[in-house]
Amino acid sequence: MRKTAILLMTIMMMVGLMGCSPENGTGLTGRSDVSEEPQVSVSPENTDTAQDEPSPNPTYEPTPAAGGEIGEPYTEVIQLEGMDETVNYKLVKGRFGYLMPMDIDRFEFQEGEEADYFRSIANENVFMTVLYINDTTAEAEARARMDVPRNATAAMEDVTIGAYEGKGVHIAYGSEPDSKIVDFYLIEHEGGVYEISHIYFLQAAEGFGARMYFMTQDFKIE
Repeated sequence: MRKTAILLMTIMMMVGLMGCSPENGTGLTGRSDVSEEPQVSVSPENTDTAQDEPSPNPTYEPTPAAGGEIGEPYTEVIQLEGMDETVNYKLVKGRFGYLMPMDIDRFEFQEGEEADYFRSIANENVFMTVLYINDTTAEAEARARMDVPRNATAAMEDVTIGAYEGKGVHIAYGSEPDSKIVDFYLIEHEGGVYEISHIYFLQAAEGFGARMYFMTQDFKIE
């Protein structure tokens, strides 16, 4: 009787173990409580990597102008550092309705979205810009440009630019030979202002600075 009871208990235990075993035979159930990230296939054409540099925004970058220079080259004698010099010029027609001569041996013209550029061929830190600002006055623009950092000095005055009266602002960012200098010439016209700016360095005031000044003095609004 005792042997029969033991045998029955053994059979019952074996049946119980078989009923609890998973079908996949791994000792784990077929479902997992841990969610896995889905595998997303990425098309090679649309793959971006962290190492990729962002594309530069070309909206306001100057681009070479087509047909900016008009007319034949001509010469004029200007005075630089107390000496006469013959300079080769060519008339430039800007995108803001103006004409201005350019020293063709030292500058190149580039037309941009916001401004036209007259860039020095010899020094990238020397250039001029010309733009037109709507709905403002020369006085307002001049006062706005007088707001300079502590390391700079600014002075405002009435100026004559060719046939036009306007405002001028001279800004010096230091007194060292390589200190940046910016000159603004502001001319009111039809409810807005033409802004001509000269950017150079102190040591170049009597060279590049004077050349840009002579170019500006023949500025004409069409």
